[in-house]
Amino acid sequence: MYHFSDASLLYIEKNGSERSEPEILFNQIQSWLNDFAPERKINRIVRIGIADYPFLPRAYTAINDKELLDILLMATNIARELSLSEGQSHWVYFKAIDNAPAASFASENIRLSCKQAINQGLIKVHSSYKNEDNIKKLLKDG
Repeated sequence: MYHFSDASLLYIEKNGSERSEPEILFNQIQSWLNDFAPERKINRIVRIGIADYPFLPRAYTAINDKELLDILLMATNIARELSLSEGQSHWVYFKAIDNAPAASFASENIRLSCKQAINQGLIKVHSSYKNEDNIKKLLKDG
């Protein structure tokens, strides 16, 4: 886990057989925050963006670290938008399908490539928010 900015932490877990399920990871982090006994009132809402590392398991060099951060920031932004509209914690997980072609991500704009890949079904969006159409709308508008 890395301190990314004042309100953001970056947690990297190698994609493997013993990786955490997104919902379990989210619930663990939310429970830490809920169990924390602060001296002052704090906002206990958590917004988490999750992506696999490597993002494309069969072409792990196709997406560099900067692009992976962009993908994570996209997921986190969607979690933030959902959280603001719902007034509660949310997580969003982007997972490329097993045989996602690396060529689909070969552009200067990884965010646009990801949006197109989501629309084509090459990236699956999993979330605590169960309305995938609204998530796709947020991606389109963002």
